Amino acid sequence: MIDNTTEKKENSNSKEKVLLVINCLQGGGAERSVLTLGKGFHELGYDVHILRFKSKVAYELNDDITYHQLDLNDYNSIPTKSLRYWYFAKVLDRYVLKEIGTPILTLANLDKADMVLRHSSLPNIAHVIRNTISKKIELFRSQGKKANDKRLSNIYSRHPCICISKGVEKDFQATLGVMNTTTIYNPIDQRQIVQLASEFEPEFDSYIIHVGSFKTQKAHEVLIRSYAKTRKTLPLLYWVKVYCWRQ
Repeated sequence: MIDNTTEKKENSNSKEKVLLVINCLQGGGAERSVLTLGKGFHELGYDVHILRFKSKVAYELNDDITYHQLDLNDYNSIPTKSLRYWYFAKVLDRYVLKEIGTPILTLANLDKADMVLRHSSLPNIAHVIRNTISKKIELFRSQGKKANDKRLSNIYSRHPCICISKGVEKDFQATLGVMNTTTIYNPIDQRQIVQLASEFEPEFDSYIIHVGSFKTQKAHEVLIRSYAKTRKTLPLLYWVKVYCWRQ
């Protein structure tokens, strides 16, 4: 368990608190989005806390945000996942109320945070839905893994769900029958994007670039096949980031 709140408590006690929960900050798009969102909440005047379940970090961390770690693996001796997540939710609630205070908003990001916070008693919890759920279920089943639609419906029906696009929301509702949804698009840091773009100097004057991880849900084949059917002569570039992390 890591607590780095001591130095900031005096300055943050008077501010309303926002809590973002995620498995780790290893280096995916969801992790980047959480950090960007945290920065945005801070700029709006909130006291922002990010709580993760693993120590892995692959990004530079903003000093204006307070980071916490509760290790979910410490509870692997609990025999079933459902019981483990239920118990860990109680541990998380006690930690948050004692070390952070009562947040006005708690956002669960990605599967493990969703499954834990399903059992949490913190106020104003919402799940951020980042993937097309039908494709994710299809992938799991193709790998011989269990994907119980009813169980997923039970997880996501207790709290509001925020989908990152209209397509994700429509698929989520159709697949799970969960209707307590809204769409809020991913936050972006426009200044950082412009800065990073200026550092990239391709050999082409004009081009199309695609950025994304090589996962089934990203449907890269749709882009490639669609591009092949057009009369576009611009080069299509794929940008792949190799992630590393520090413990």
